[in-house]
Amino acid sequence: MGTVPDPVLPLRILFCAAEAAPYSKVGGLGDVAAALPSALARLGHDVRLVIPKAAGVAEHDTGDGPRVLLVEDPVEPGAPVYGGDREGDRFARFARAVSDVASEPTWMPDVVHANDWHTALVPVYLAARATSARTVMTIHNLAYQGRQDGSFAEHNGLARPPARGDIDHDTVNVFGRGIATATAVTTVSVGYAREILEPLAGHGLDALLRERGVTGITNGIDTDAFNPATDTAIAAPFTTATIDAREACRADLANSLGLAHDGPLIGVVSRLAEQKGLDILLAAAPELIARGARLVVLGSGEQWLEEGLRALATHHPTRVATSTAFDDRLARRIYAGSDLFAMPSRFEPCGLGQLIAMRYGSLPLARRTGGITETVPTDVGYLFDDVDTGAILWAFDQAVADWQDGSAFRARQARAMAIDSSWDRAALAYEALYRSLA
Repeated sequence: MGTVPDPVLPLRILFCAAEAAPYSKVGGLGDVAAALPSALARLGHDVRLVIPKAAGVAEHDTGDGPRVLLVEDPVEPGAPVYGGDREGDRFARFARAVSDVASEPTWMPDVVHANDWHTALVPVYLAARATSARTVMTIHNLAYQGRQDGSFAEHNGLARPPARGDIDHDTVNVFGRGIATATAVTTVSVGYAREILEPLAGHGLDALLRERGVTGITNGIDTDAFNPATDTAIAAPFTTATIDAREACRADLANSLGLAHDGPLIGVVSRLAEQKGLDILLAAAPELIARGARLVVLGSGEQWLEEGLRALATHHPTRVATSTAFDDRLARRIYAGSDLFAMPSRFEPCGLGQLIAMRYGSLPLARRTGGITETVPTDVGYLFDDVDTGAILWAFDQAVADWQDGSAFRARQARAMAIDSSWDRAALAYEALYRSLA
């Protein structure tokens, strides 16, 4: 039996993920793995963050934040964050390294917090060691499960399939095994926690999730890093009290991209994937343009979507601008300079884009799903239900009516900017969960 942490004493928390800004950032997980450990450290806990030392990852000064441990892969040093033929083996080696860190007698964590399939074997390896640490497995996107063939088990010291958490008799489901083994399972919004208990969003693991139970804790954003009052990347700072200054950001975005200055400006900062519903936005774009819209898209991903957006920009050079080379400064200028922020997602576990956009006064044009449902109030965003062009156009028409009115649109913007999307609330919820496991 391990010792039970005193309810008023700091917890020792080991947090592991495949990526974390500013060391490595590919997607939203990188933001979460940077912000949540820092928020937990601000609560007074002893937090250590472990990530792979992937290509391009360098040491950074974390100041008062968590201690960061970079683990270099002994077989594939300098491999990319994701991808490659042996990606599963690489993350299995990383999981073993994390379990080594968690088993060091000089600093044994009370809680080990794993994130997504890349670290899902951490609870499995720790269970085999019979350590006292409790484990939390957080689902950021259940669609990606790290499925491996049967030989993967032998190479990585695992039970051959089928084991608990596997879906197929001859396939290792890495995420499923982590979910089955962890002390507690969480996900990144209350809405997504409900959705993944059903077959459509459960991707074969819904029965296991219903058995285990899932706690939904909605993500936040770093409100100091994303602050229109202090952001040096945008043309002019602004607050709810000085929102008229936002017009300079809007003009700057249009001027820099060669866009016309008439009509609502729709922004997109996203991975270009079918999950995000951007194929529907692409199909609706000609009619949106005909109704006066301008469109700015920043993102990369599926080649056919990239090509379709480039073709759209070629045909409408003063109404559409796209970039597939990620640029953080351009992303911030889109948040600050767009009127609407499009997220027509088929599913969205939480979504960070809409939280950042609202912080900068860009109103979500979004589908009600997952975390969007609970983070975007109906008197702030323009929400729709169906995954089709008609639904997007209907919501856009509602937005245009307010945009033309002016005062109604500004009122929504003020409400959006006043929303508290900081990590403080989520960090307290995780703290309560950690203590409950002890």
